[in-house]
Amino acid sequence: MKVATWNIGGGFVLNPETKKYDISDLDYFIDSLRKIDADLVCLQEVHYLSDLDNQAAKIADSLGMKYVIFTHANSHIVSGQKLSIAILSKFSLTNCELKLVTNPKLVAEYKGKQVELHDKGFVLADIEVLGKSISVLSSHLFPFRVFGDSFSEEQIMALKNEIFEIVSEKKGPTILGVDLNYSDHEFMCEELLSSGFKQIVPEGATDWHDQEIDKILVSSDFKVVNSRIIKGKADHYLCLAEVEFKD
Repeated sequence: MKVATWNIGGGFVLNPETKKYDISDLDYFIDSLRKIDADLVCLQEVHYLSDLDNQAAKIADSLGMKYVIFTHANSHIVSGQKLSIAILSKFSLTNCELKLVTNPKLVAEYKGKQVELHDKGFVLADIEVLGKSISVLSSHLFPFRVFGDSFSEEQIMALKNEIFEIVSEKKGPTILGVDLNYSDHEFMCEELLSSGFKQIVPEGATDWHDQEIDKILVSSDFKVVNSRIIKGKADHYLCLAEVEFKD
């Protein structure tokens, strides 16, 4: 089974003239996902305005996949849009829900402006593969690159605990695709790794800031066939892994 995770940044790609990610090109993301033919895709920073303006639906429809999407904050990329987390799947999605992590409501200065911390969290769903139920989670967490100095040690530890509680609440085979927004996954996911989860994206930058923040974690029920990071025109890179059930 091929599993991918991708923060699509509202569907924008690099403008070679401005050196900014300000060209709207959802077809680029659709074409990239079509090439890898993943069975399961976790998406972050998906824009949703209405049922008629829904990036997850457009991507899923183009790929012949099912999807679930939940909004969690106003977009900082395009005014009026909603930031969303989504899961695309070749398998039916059931028991779908959104779980937000506790937002400490921090404020920081970013690009000369005062910005507030957005709500972040997890979208959860179940799929069935080869007669086995798999819990799937797609997640987008707080941007420590912007707000890191504002977080207290207590708030960081509380976030670590919430990550573990939300993911481990799902029993049995579990797959998590996440933009951690934090480079040290061994620290942030310490409890998950101790409980048998494995991080399967290879070492290397997963965004244009050269951060290693996009991850795929799987429970001990799976073995990894291969994995890779696919660089492209978006500000985050497409992360892909192929997994199988252990014998």
